[in-house]
Amino acid sequence: MRASHSLKSQDGAALLVALVFLIVLTILGLATMRGTTLQERMAGGSRDYNLALQAAEAALRDAEIDISHLGSRQIVYGSFPITLWTLSPASARSGCQTTMNSPGPIPPLGTPWNGLCVIDNPTVQLYLPSAGVVDWTSTPSTSSVVYGTYTGAKPIPGVAQQPRYFVELMSWLPRPDMTATPPVAGAPQDGGVEGGYTYVYVRITARAWGASATTQIYLQEVFLLPIT
Repeated sequence: MRASHSLKSQDGAALLVALVFLIVLTILGLATMRGTTLQERMAGGSRDYNLALQAAEAALRDAEIDISHLGSRQIVYGSFPITLWTLSPASARSGCQTTMNSPGPIPPLGTPWNGLCVIDNPTVQLYLPSAGVVDWTSTPSTSSVVYGTYTGAKPIPGVAQQPRYFVELMSWLPRPDMTATPPVAGAPQDGGVEGGYTYVYVRITARAWGASATTQIYLQEVFLLPIT
């Protein structure tokens, strides 16, 4: 009677223990799957970031070739919006060209000058979307250049869109004032003169995307440019 009573009192205990173990194993499995998914996302995000970073680096090199007279267009001092800089009030001396091609005579008629700007204040950031100055989306755009446009570089595979860049003539020192009487002449920041070329400082800004359009990189560099 005692043995029979003991066995009856344990009916269903094994099932309860098995269910507890099953719940624990399920929780552990879900946690492992969640961790694996998170790691995959982190790895994918890191790869996308590196892809955008390399595309931005390529855009900087593309810009250097373009503005160094090694591409299909020849950039001269008048290619930049110098009139904007010399004739506008101080508050409006930073900006970009507003047309795709030069009306001549200098630079020659039809010479592309998109993506060429003047920066008159070191604190101004024309590249920011909030500034509303640089058009990063239109093709063609007057204020940015698509990678390979003037260098013939092949499109970068795997990115949401091709990187772009624009170039700013750094002109805040010294500052000419052509509205004064008599006019006060000046020149951009001077990097020296050699071999018939005047060297000026320009700032190149590149923007690139990864495989996802939400992954974006901005890179900037200062380049010493020889111009006629």
